[in-house]
Amino acid sequence: MMLGFIVDAFVTERPFSGNPAGVCLIPSDKTLSDDLMQNIANELKHSETAFIQILSSEDGELSCSLRWFTPTVEVELCGHATLASAAALSFSKYWNPATLTTVKFHTLYSGDLIVQALDANFFQMDFPLLPVEQVTESMNEELLAALGLRREQVVYYGKSKFDVFIHVQNQSLVEKLTPAFEKLLRIPQVGRGVIVTSLADNREEAHFCSRFFAPWTGVNEDPVTGSAHCSLGYYWNLQLGKSDLYVG
Repeated sequence: MMLGFIVDAFVTERPFSGNPAGVCLIPSDKTLSDDLMQNIANELKHSETAFIQILSSEDGELSCSLRWFTPTVEVELCGHATLASAAALSFSKYWNPATLTTVKFHTLYSGDLIVQALDANFFQMDFPLLPVEQVTESMNEELLAALGLRREQVVYYGKSKFDVFIHVQNQSLVEKLTPAFEKLLRIPQVGRGVIVTSLADNREEAHFCSRFFAPWTGVNEDPVTGSAHCSLGYYWNLQLGKSDLYVG
């Protein structure tokens, strides 16, 4: 029997906050076709649905395979659905963090991803660094316009492995963005999505803020995108000279 969960990742103390993900735990003696996984993800309609299968349990860690699908495509990396997968394993009693502190997820495109239990309620993820490189040619003016931005509001325009990366002047610009998603979809796909970020207004509470838009993969806006922080952490570490960064 396949077990299914809906898990709110990156959740605050308020119920039904954070970023929901579907999680399907596939029995070790079963296989699901790519088409079936895609159809399940499309029916669940979460930004990502994770499909996990237990491979082994030894040497103090649980090993699982892991894949992620949006409602329309498979993606190469997803943070919140990985965290949700670890939580689902704990809920289903397949993983007892008190005896096995680590889950190693084997992925098709992003190598092995590690989740460690700090205690019964807090998990820590070890994700790859995704550097950002400045785009030296002209900015995509059509993309900026569809996002609701002007060239003079952009501090930095770059590209990571997956996404366009845009640093804008202030937090208010990030918060007030109202992208025209139909116009974005008419632009040839620029990558998985677009990260828009700025310094946080109140630096005592957070170092930076961000939003993530990916209509090309069936997700207009993702509430919290863990994998985008593989690039956000890289960029803001260089800008601020800090290894511990807090997000607003």
